[in-house]
Amino acid sequence: MKSAHKMVVLCAVVGAAMYLMFLAYSSSTAYDGGEYSLEMQPPLMDGPRGAVPATAPQSWVLPKDYPRVALDGGITGKTRFTVSVSPFGEVDECTITRPSGYPELDNRVCSAISTRAKFHPALDADDRPTEGTYSNTVVWTLD
Repeated sequence: MKSAHKMVVLCAVVGAAMYLMFLAYSSSTAYDGGEYSLEMQPPLMDGPRGAVPATAPQSWVLPKDYPRVALDGGITGKTRFTVSVSPFGEVDECTITRPSGYPELDNRVCSAISTRAKFHPALDADDRPTEGTYSNTVVWTLD
């Protein structure tokens, strides 16, 4: 009985203490001194342009994606990635362009993004969907 109580308390403490903050860095990301925020402009849907997220980048990597070994070790880091986006707005390939230094974190980035990210495809000069790329950063933090 005593050990079950400790486990519940431990789970509650661990659950509250271990929080993943996914922040999509972009030119429009602002830091106001207390919280991070992401401001995204609506995509321009005509003329040549690159791939544009159709779903919020913050929804691509979730707290449940934080690897257990990283949580247990108090590991944090930043993982920069680039995805190739098909003319249908799907992730064709994900590449880590600047690793965090921890393969456990980096491997989760491409796995989660390849599953969850959706895009408006890039458009060529004739407004036809074409292949494109998108780059961003995942910031792994513990609170």
